[in-house]
Amino acid sequence: MGPVKLGWGVRREGRSLWTRNAVRGVSVRGERRKKDGRIEWRQWVPYKSKVAAALLRTNSPTEILPEPGSTCLYLGAS
Repeated sequence: MGPVKLGWGVRREGRSLWTRNAVRGVSVRGERRKKDGRIEWRQWVPYKSKVAAALLRTNSPTEILPEPGSTCLYLGAS
């Protein structure tokens, strides 16, 4: 089974979440990275991110992720 797109720049592969890497070759917290053509993806670890954990638990990721082009101030989830 291939990757499933959850939103712009976010996809799920099996039990793993991946986000588009804004800066190729850079890993912020030592995440795994992989390339798909010209796009580099960083693994989004649910043990380090409550938003990632929520995406894995929900049946409707569109309720959690902002719409493309919208403005969002993210202060962290707690």
